[in-house]
Amino acid sequence: LLAAERTQLEEETVTLQRQVELAQERLAKARRRLDLVRRLLDEEHGADTSAAPHTRQVSPISAVEHVCDIAEQVLAERDAQPMYYKELAVEIIKRGGALGGQNPAGILTARLVADDRFV
Repeated sequence: LLAAERTQLEEETVTLQRQVELAQERLAKARRRLDLVRRLLDEEHGADTSAAPHTRQVSPISAVEHVCDIAEQVLAERDAQPMYYKELAVEIIKRGGALGGQNPAGILTARLVADDRFV
């Protein structure tokens, strides 16, 4: 009975983790699009929007882009040598990338899949 419960919970955990990763991908894409729209609006209006709420705060998308930039740099330094995604996550964190949470490597994977440079 407990073995069946464990199996069910393990399957549910895997399913939920994948749903979280997919939601993080969608969120990253939406944030990128929002950032682009904001930039276009700023250009269109030609106004200084430095006082606008969205520019006073640190944009979460910048953290996502920063992680992907670091990943690209780390991989470029390896001269096309493959790197295990968990090792890459550790290296990104060492270099100041924001990969918090219980599963930094999973978060990294979701971010990389959403970035055209890694697809």
